[in-house]
Amino acid sequence: MAFPSQFSEAVERQALTRTMDLVAFSICRPKSASSLNDWPVVHLDLKICAGPGLGALRLASVLAPQMSSLTVRMSPLQRTSILFDELISSCCLFLSLQRLELHNIYMHLVHEGESPWLVPAVSDNDQPVSNCVIALSALRLLATRLAQRAPSLDVIHITDEGWDDCDNIWKLEATYKVGLHGDIVLQGTPKFIMARAFRPSEGTARLLGMTPDNTEYD
Repeated sequence: MAFPSQFSEAVERQALTRTMDLVAFSICRPKSASSLNDWPVVHLDLKICAGPGLGALRLASVLAPQMSSLTVRMSPLQRTSILFDELISSCCLFLSLQRLELHNIYMHLVHEGESPWLVPAVSDNDQPVSNCVIALSALRLLATRLAQRAPSLDVIHITDEGWDDCDNIWKLEATYKVGLHGDIVLQGTPKFIMARAFRPSEGTARLLGMTPDNTEYD
């Protein structure tokens, strides 16, 4: 199979070795008989360790143009920055992409200018707002922009986690189905976990798809 060596060599030439890790990839046998080297790569699982690691996605889009599934991971413990629009552009390079998974992306997102997903520091009832709510707002916007830019996308799956303070961790998991006109709707049962002290207002929760059935307060 030529892809691993070709990808590794391309990453090394671009000095991206320390900015990303290839977690896994999958190939698919075409209908016509061919050698293993001709089987196209249809899935890539990549961990971004530094902002320049997004360059590996550009390389992968050239070496694996038929890829239909992409997973991008980042560490919740690092403080790497990636530009909101650059992440979108990098993912949209895969013209056959149908499923996209993003894990632990929120805390690394940087938007040029004022972040369009910011929410008030306190809710309508004067309680502090959980970072889970802000992350969900940001990632929902990210999914919307991706759906609008990548017409082949069918599903966007997102997981994330972080802290509101030293004692309170938050987590979220949501899957969005992309509609015919680039709109997104929640699919299945999303899951949001945060401390009760950071419970959002009913209006904010309803806007983001948070309901009593999918939200847990510790």
